[in-house]
Amino acid sequence: MESPNSSPLIFNNCGSAPPSRTNSFKNKPRARGVQKLIDAPRRNSMPDTGGKELLAVKEGTTAEPLRRVRSFKMTSKGIVNRGDTFRHSNSSLASEGSYSEFISHKDKHPQKISSEPENVDLEITNEPATSTTIPNVFRVALCGSVGVGKTALVNQFKTSEYMGGFEISIGDVEDEMTVSVLLDGEESTLEFHDVTDNQELLRTLTVDAYVVVFSVNSPPTFQIAKDNLNKIRNDLKINKTIIIVANKIDLVRKRGVPASDARKLADSYNCKYIETSVALNHQVDELLVGILRQIRLQQNMKSAEIISESNSNPKVKRSGALGLLDRLFGRKPKSGSTCDNLYDV
Repeated sequence: MESPNSSPLIFNNCGSAPPSRTNSFKNKPRARGVQKLIDAPRRNSMPDTGGKELLAVKEGTTAEPLRRVRSFKMTSKGIVNRGDTFRHSNSSLASEGSYSEFISHKDKHPQKISSEPENVDLEITNEPATSTTIPNVFRVALCGSVGVGKTALVNQFKTSEYMGGFEISIGDVEDEMTVSVLLDGEESTLEFHDVTDNQELLRTLTVDAYVVVFSVNSPPTFQIAKDNLNKIRNDLKINKTIIIVANKIDLVRKRGVPASDARKLADSYNCKYIETSVALNHQVDELLVGILRQIRLQQNMKSAEIISESNSNPKVKRSGALGLLDRLFGRKPKSGSTCDNLYDV
């Protein structure tokens, strides 16, 4: 029997039941638009091709391979990296007019190249091709001891993305050793050939330039570089562009080859000289552009020599093209060293 002073416990509609242990946030539906961050993979600003060609699929057509083209411009303040573009490998730059479909970087504010290039997005555009001629193909011989970083250099040549200097095996695919470069509106393709363990290939291979690499922390690799230079210049009597590369300069405390000794060697064999670090991506782009620049200068001199030979005045021959060749190949004494300038004779 209820007490006259007691009243039943009544919950108003505006109230709510006390919370219980069964009510938990994990049973509530997830809010829309919320995703787990761990489910989203990390993405680079550029597609990771792994050193291989990309595939582009046009509507109504089959997949077409794309090749990466490194783009640079020479200015009074140095080399400017204009970013990378992707073009169809099976389409000639000179065919179908001067237009070519390609994937390119946005390049509104080009900056001077650095060890860490800016990440920019890719977009598919239809723009006039900067180069309207079929790219020239040049061969470059890579000389140097095993482990000096030749493979890492080529891997970094192929992209503006930072590769970290890892020695990734190139393999037996021939196309993996090629780098397309657009310099000042003219496109060229560089084919790199490693002749480290093949002296016969060094003797028989027809190339447009030689790149001799050594490690600054390893004096034995510097001695091998000397032997290669002596074979090219004295034994084989080859008067072509040679660039000596002192790699791994990030190993400052372990350096065993002074820069003065390397520059003295470059002067004695009339070569160009540059110090790089693939691990830091330091002066790798400068080396790539320098190789192409030296090859083009050499071609221009040969063309000037041919024109000069058609002139009946012998003084013009010597003061013109042959005079440039004398300065390039050391036929005359030079006043001062120019081995550090890869963009001029």
